[in-house]
Amino acid sequence: MGFLMRVIRSALLLVWKCHKPLIEKNKELKNIHAGETCFIFANGGSLKYYDVSSLPQIPSIVCSFQLLDKGMESLNVKYNITTDSYSLYSLLYNAQPDIGRVQKNKLRPIFAGVLNKYKNVKTFANITNFHSTLCRRENMHYYYHFGDNSSYSHDLAGSFANCRGALDTMLGVAKYLGFSKAVLILSLIHI
Repeated sequence: MGFLMRVIRSALLLVWKCHKPLIEKNKELKNIHAGETCFIFANGGSLKYYDVSSLPQIPSIVCSFQLLDKGMESLNVKYNITTDSYSLYSLLYNAQPDIGRVQKNKLRPIFAGVLNKYKNVKTFANITNFHSTLCRRENMHYYYHFGDNSSYSHDLAGSFANCRGALDTMLGVAKYLGFSKAVLILSLIHI
């Protein structure tokens, strides 16, 4: 990584450290589901072909746009996780070499609809999305790694380094909330 990129990353880390009080409010959620079991639903679109309506009404954790699936309406969805940094703004910078420009975020209205429909579901978003107007809601909670890229810390009120992918993030949130068992609902892919 070049010198300029290191400077930019250091500056952004400092900016997000100033937002730490927003993350500290997650202390109230520590172990609130101690000893309980939860479902964690995969983010794959192929899950929409499965009937999940007969599953028990235990707390469920979903990811990103999973709430768009009508099948989720029959479940006890308590938590929604959005995993991407800077993904909830109206405009995004697309750094792909063949694009390299600012463009309209076409997924944002979809996510806004999900947040509006499911006001009773707590949503966890990366703190980098805080300044998006979508993130100023009572049911919104934040997480961030604060430069900790080497551990698997799942401290939602401090350094949350369990961000290597959607499943890692969902499992980290489940651990912090105190769930003792997580049942993963995944779709099978035949190769």
